[in-house]
Amino acid sequence: AYATEAMELFESIGHLWGGIAGHGRRGFARLGLGDADGARDDFLAVLEQALPAAIGTMVFYGAIGMGSVLAALNEDSPAVELLSSVSHAEGMPMQYRIHYFKPALGELRERMSAESFEAAWEAGSGVKLEDAVRTLISGSHA
Repeated sequence: AYATEAMELFESIGHLWGGIAGHGRRGFARLGLGDADGARDDFLAVLEQALPAAIGTMVFYGAIGMGSVLAALNEDSPAVELLSSVSHAEGMPMQYRIHYFKPALGELRERMSAESFEAAWEAGSGVKLEDAVRTLISGSHA
């Protein structure tokens, strides 16, 4: 409830970064509560706003969140591909790497065969993060 209230307050005063961060926080909360569809909506909102505004930290936040959503939905290879793109982009904040990226990746590594994991990691490594995000956004509106 607090994340939603804060997000709405930031949005009401036109504070872009606060609104975007609010969506991300609510997305991770929803994911933790088992609401992957709601989390997907929040992380897409993060990406749809952060990418054109060039708010790189929030692009990382939203992309890692979407990777976590894909993992929660057992879409393991797409999750690893996206997280690989995240890993190969420069500028990921260390706290995102520690608290969000590594746990999601570790879960996927445990679930997948080594061959499947490596193939998905390799597939994502050649995709620029911005391109991966644009594909996610366009796919959500198809």
